[in-house]
Order: sequence, then C-alpha cells, then structure tokens
Amino acid sequence: MDADIKRARERTMAKMAEVDKTISWLQDEWVRLSELEWCPSDGYIRGLLRAYPAESVIYAVLVTAERFARGKVRRETWAPYVRAIAESHAEEQVHNG
Repeated sequence: MDADIKRARERTMAKMAEVDKTISWLQDEWVRLSELEWCPSDGYIRGLLRAYPAESVIYAVLVTAERFARGKVRRETWAPYVRAIAESHAEEQVHNG
C-alpha cells in the first residue's frame, strides 16, 4: 500500500512539474511573440488548463500572442480572446476526432 501511495505521489509531482514547465514556456513565448513586457499570469493559464485540453490552451496562447504583435488584439480584450480560441480549438478537436 505504501509503495502505491509513493508511486501515485511521484506521478502527481512529475505531472505538476510538467505543468509548471509548460506554463513558464508559454509565458516566455507570449513575451517573445507578442513583443510585450508582460504575460498571462500563472493562475490564468492554470485555469485554462483546468478548463480545456493542454493542446488547445497552448494553441490559444500562441495565436493570441502573435495577433497581439500584429495589433489584432488589445490589452483590454486578450483574456476573453484566449479563452474563446481555446474553447473553439477544443470543440474542433472533438468534432474532427
């Protein structure tokens, strides 16, 4: 029983470390692609990852950052924009299976 708990804890810790790395990478990519000096917060991205598949969140953050650099997204509208893209991407993945 203790070995099962230890393995479960290790798997959970490894997954959490991967999530942390992914969030950090997304924040770095946001700054690079958007050419801004700020990025979505850790908490905002974690919320997206709880709501949508990781692939959809990554896609949404990167697309929004690029569109920010081109003037297609503003600071006032970026958060709902990211969420809408993540939701749309997730739905496409379900339908295109």
